[in-house]
Amino acid sequence: MIANDWVCSNYCEEQFNECLMKVDACSNDKFGVEVLNKGRCGKVQHPEILEEEYAFGVFELNEGDELFLECNAEGFPEPEIVWYQDDEIVGYGNYLIKSVSAADGGEYTCEAVNCMTTKVSKRLAAVVVKETPPAPPARITTAAPVITTTEQSTFDNIAVDTPRATCAVYGDPHFLTYDNNAYTYMGMCDNVLAMDCESARWFVYGRMRPCGKTGGSCLESVTVFVDNEILELQRGWLVNRNGKKLVTKNRKGKEIVVKGTNQDFTYCLTELCSLSPLPSTQER
Repeated sequence: MIANDWVCSNYCEEQFNECLMKVDACSNDKFGVEVLNKGRCGKVQHPEILEEEYAFGVFELNEGDELFLECNAEGFPEPEIVWYQDDEIVGYGNYLIKSVSAADGGEYTCEAVNCMTTKVSKRLAAVVVKETPPAPPARITTAAPVITTTEQSTFDNIAVDTPRATCAVYGDPHFLTYDNNAYTYMGMCDNVLAMDCESARWFVYGRMRPCGKTGGSCLESVTVFVDNEILELQRGWLVNRNGKKLVTKNRKGKEIVVKGTNQDFTYCLTELCSLSPLPSTQER
């Protein structure tokens, strides 16, 4: 005689007792079968995730920043929450909290399961982990030689400055160098756009990241190092100095002075127009 002790399995199926549940699972390849609750299953309600698709949007984080995501679901039996980064399981439960590293970039998906055969999922966020730009080389402090002469000054022995050269980065992306050579490079990297080759007082880095839908890359930000002062110019007319962001008003010709400890930056809406006081003008 078979004892009547109803159980509900995690496949949301009712059996007279746990023994019959396991016999049925073995005969029908129901792997990982467990008792969900004693008694009958009741009316099964498929899980429903309450958050909207991409509810958290895109996170742009630095290495070491904290990522916090939340996912809630309704259903009967109560759904279990599983977190995926791309196709890999990275957590369980309503909350996903982690300190990010370079390997944590990707799409994050919440999956709700209340029966082994009933699963729903939604992509809730995309994470981009920004790389830390390399530190500039050590500053060289060798003094410039002092040259004296007894020669009388005339217009013939006065050095005249040559016209100042310029460089440019534009498009996806194209590079125009100081000597008017043109290059195109599509890829993710940090480029040294200009630097002081004599005394290493200043450097200009350009960060290239993916943009658009055709696989190209664009200039995401420009970082300027001058005498231990750091200023980052970002998309959307944002200025970042030592982690503090300044939101500028987009008005052509407007100048903004960013005060530093040793150096002041004068910033135009269309270009970086001057550094006060100006560093030497040797470029690489």
